[in-house]
Amino acid sequence: MIMSARDLLNQAAENLSIYLASCQVLPDGTVIRTKAQITRVGGVIIEVYSKEHAPPHFHVRYSGKNAAYRIDNCERLEGSLGTNEDKIVKYWFKKEGKDLLIDAWNKTRPGDCSVGKYEE
Repeated sequence: MIMSARDLLNQAAENLSIYLASCQVLPDGTVIRTKAQITRVGGVIIEVYSKEHAPPHFHVRYSGKNAAYRIDNCERLEGSLGTNEDKIVKYWFKKEGKDLLIDAWNKTRPGDCSVGKYEE
């Protein structure tokens, strides 16, 4: 299927909007990525934010609900999701998520972050 120029521009605008929603633009024009979307599993969005507090953790959004989970053991720290969504997060974490989260956490640590890189 060939996309029209309008469709291509709309797709590019949507992608740019998603990217900029995860960034902060400094007064000098520097763009800093403030969160990284790790994955989306059946509508469940899993993200890591750059300037964070201890312990290392990740954020999950689903249908207006938010929760945060520890990276070391996937224990919920705050917020709530539905039972099915919580099971999705824990299954994803167990199968492939922990290594992806550690990598994302370490790549998004700014120099002035009070919580450094994740170390086991």
